Amino acid sequence: MPPEPSKPPEDDVWLSSKEAMMRLRISASTFYRLKKAHKLKQHRMGGRDYYRQSDIDRCYEEA
Repeated sequence: MPPEPSKPPEDDVWLSSKEAMMRLRISASTFYRLKKAHKLKQHRMGGRDYYRQSDIDRCYEEA
């Protein structure tokens, strides 16, 4: 049986890049600029990047 793909932990709400951009109401270029500047902490799971909703909300409040 092949291994099950990684999934984000269930204890926190996790957002995809697209969902995070929509929540912050920013363009893709601004999102990737924040990511490159390490303002957004990403978690790589199953070959995809996910972001904690609490981190996204904190980033929104700081802006």
